[in-house]
Parts: sequence; structure tokens; C-alpha cells
Amino acid sequence: MENVVKMMRKKTKLTGFVVLSDKHVVLKYVDESEHCIEFCDTMEYFFERKDFIERSNIFDKETTCFCFWEMKKWMGPNISDNSCSKVLDRLTQISPFRSLDLEVDASNLTESFGTTLMTLTSELKRFSSIDLKGNIDLKHLNVIMDSADKRSEFGVLDFEFPLNFHHDKAFHFYTIYYGDARWVRTRHLCSLRNSRNVTLRNLMLTPKDINCFIKYWINSEYDMFKSMRLLEYSTDVDIRTVLKDVVALETFLFERKFYLISAKYPTSRKYSVLGIGFGYDTLSLLALTPREAYSRHPAEPPLKEYKVLRYLNEKTELEKELEKVEGDQDGMEERVQNLVKKYQDLVEEFKFSSIQPTLDLSLVFKIV
Repeated sequence: MENVVKMMRKKTKLTGFVVLSDKHVVLKYVDESEHCIEFCDTMEYFFERKDFIERSNIFDKETTCFCFWEMKKWMGPNISDNSCSKVLDRLTQISPFRSLDLEVDASNLTESFGTTLMTLTSELKRFSSIDLKGNIDLKHLNVIMDSADKRSEFGVLDFEFPLNFHHDKAFHFYTIYYGDARWVRTRHLCSLRNSRNVTLRNLMLTPKDINCFIKYWINSEYDMFKSMRLLEYSTDVDIRTVLKDVVALETFLFERKFYLISAKYPTSRKYSVLGIGFGYDTLSLLALTPREAYSRHPAEPPLKEYKVLRYLNEKTELEKELEKVEGDQDGMEERVQNLVKKYQDLVEEFKFSSIQPTLDLSLVFKIV
């Protein structure tokens, strides 16, 4: 086994290809006959036969995975979950890998897998990505969630969650994918903190629920996530309900209509501009820096939308204060005059005619 890995490190030809960079390992549990380790590469592969590449649909220069050696060829026919883990342990000692992924297809796993899993919980923290698919036992799922590192990517596919499912760590992973998100409630989304990407399919939250979550997202003092995609979310979403009482600026971002919102505490958050987009049966939520949201090029300063959105937030807050003032309002006259001047300066600076409400929503505006 050591010789096999050393051959790879020396870029020696192995089963038709040569790996050209640090390795990426995937340990797979499928069934007793298909335990395997995959070596993946994020650069590219060189093959001896060009026609083989042309016939193959699995190879991609961006992310390529190729299973080159079945476990039983290393260890004989009597392989097990324990022995597979031991081989992985030896491999990581021989050659340090950039990351370790775990894929579990629960469709064909025997009852013995659960017994083995209970003895390997400490090993689960080693994996930077854990993907589960098939009808996995709920008890096993909870054990894996308990043991997985919060910095890992965590996904569950082709599994029907019970509608009352809950786990404290379900939304505490760096990247999250749930193919069946019917069980997800607003409180689950509100537990997100510093995640990267969140993808949920078949979410059952109502537009009113989404509005509640968006307000929580706006008022959070910390970054909750970088992007969230709600797949197969109804195209009949009532935008008025989703954005009720939310100050937003309608614009186009990434060739789609987006509603941009300013976080309430921009100084405590790296991504202080929030975006909401609808389309293609998907509701997209993005958290961006001002430069990401408003600049056409990284070297350019933010565009006019940034200042306009800040003005709109100030205007809305001032109007709320005016409504609360009883009797004499002379004390606020100076603040009102300053706000009017700020608006006039914006019109002059950016040469637009006005900022007007859109979609019959008093707090959603567009520049005209």
C-alpha cells in the first residue's frame, strides 16, 4: 500500500492516469462488496488515450473524482467498516491529504454498520465533508450529526425526514444540504451562524414565516450565512408578504431582479448587504459586502445603490420617530431638513430623477 501511494506522489502512471497536485480522499461505504477509497484532484488528469476522455462523462477539470482501486484488491474479500477505516488511517499517515470526505449510501447497509458506526464516532470529526443518501436509520443519522465537525460540509439526500425532526446541530455546519426540508421551521434557520452555503429543497415555510426569518436576519449582530437557496419553492410567492415592513431597494444583480437590504448592524458584520431574489422555482438569499453588491469591478468603489439604501433606512427610521412624537415636533425640524438635503444631494450626485415605491409596497423602492 505504501508503494501505491509513493507511486502517486512521484507522478508515476497508475491505472491510466497521473495525478497532478495534492490529493483529496473520499471514503465510501456502500455495502459489503463496494467499500472503496477514491482519490480526487481539483486540477486535472492526463490520460494516455484521448478517446477514453471523449467517451467519459464523469470527468470535469474543475472537480474530478475517480475510483481507481477497490478496497478488496488491497485487503482481500473479507473487508469491513473497521478495516476500511484502518486503511484510511494508514493512508493519512503516509501522505497528508488536503481533505477527507465521507459518503454513505444507506440503501444496502446491513445492521452491522450501525454497530460499527457507534465505535467510530471519534473518526467522524476527521471528515471535511459528509454526504448521506438513502433510507438511513434515524438513530444513525443523529449519531453522525452529533459527532461531525461543525466546520464540515453536511448533506442528506434521498431521505424522507419525519416532520417533527430536530437536531441542535442541524444548521450549525459550514455547508448544509437537505434534500427534504419539510421539517425545517423558522427557529432552525435562526440558529444559523457563519455558515457558507445552505441549500434546502421542498421547504414548507409560508411567506409570513420567511418574512419573520428575514427580519431576524436583518437584525442579527453577526453573519448567519453567505448564501441560501430554497429549491422548488413556490413561484406564487407573495412578495408583499415576504418583504412586509422591510426597507429594500429593487435592482438587478447577477442578471436577475433582486431586492437589496441593509443589515441593521453593518459594522459587526462582514456581509452587511442582504439580497433576496425570486425565480426558477428558487428563492435565493445572499449576504454580500458592499463592494460585492454594488461594484461592477473589484477595483471600483460601490455604486449609487449603496448610498441610496442607507438614505432609505434613515428616512424610514425618522418617519417612525415622527409618528411617535406627540404635540410639538419642532425639536425634529433640523433632522428633517438634513434628511431632505441628503436626498437632494443624492439626486444631484447620481443624476436620477427620484426614488419611488415599487410593487405597491411602501418600503420597497427603485431608482428612476
